[in-house]
Amino acid sequence: MSIDVNNPKPTRIGSLRLIDLKRIQRQGSLSVAEARIRNMLKFVSAIIFEALANPLLYLVSVGIGIGALVDENLGEAGLGGAPRQIASGVFLSAMTRTIFAVTCYWVLLYLFGALDSPRSWLAIPTAILAGAGFGALMLGFASFIDNEDLFMTIINRMVIMPMFLFSGTFYPLTNMPIYIQPIGWISPLWHATELGRFLTYDYPISLTMAIIHIGVMLVLLVTGLLWAFRNFERRLEK
Repeated sequence: MSIDVNNPKPTRIGSLRLIDLKRIQRQGSLSVAEARIRNMLKFVSAIIFEALANPLLYLVSVGIGIGALVDENLGEAGLGGAPRQIASGVFLSAMTRTIFAVTCYWVLLYLFGALDSPRSWLAIPTAILAGAGFGALMLGFASFIDNEDLFMTIINRMVIMPMFLFSGTFYPLTNMPIYIQPIGWISPLWHATELGRFLTYDYPISLTMAIIHIGVMLVLLVTGLLWAFRNFERRLEK
């Protein structure tokens, strides 16, 4: 704020200097992502703990607990351009956390000697692609609804939990009843799990199925982002 001697009425000039409109127009999505990541840094200790403790506890419980009860031979059987920039920024910030968690998970698997294949490192981009596909789809859903009070509860109970249980996460989908298998076919988790098994311990899949797995996750990624962009544009126009 400044005061002109000839015009004693105060005028505001400082706040406008803080906004670089050209920078926002040029890299708006990165600015949104930067703001969200800066906010995440307030909870960086909790994020690191979760990223390390979750796979560690999972490996201990499943590998040492359940794994001890399973025969070893059974193991094979995402105005103007602002709406899109905001959506992209939210997606990029979420993917930053995903990449960190996936990398920590792989490192722990490696340290525990659970990775036998020399190409096991390819499981990292595979898991990131799966997270991107599912995340983009959830971003589309979240931007579509107007009342989100019960949304996440319904998604957790009706989508995430069945997907986790019936997507071949613990054993191949073919071991499940045929009427449950379609849950896995439409799930990005199943496609990523099949590729992950192939990459980490040479679980046999055909080239055709590998292409289908990658294709499905890419379709979910593109479809989810396009849907999210459209929803952000619709809601910000109101």
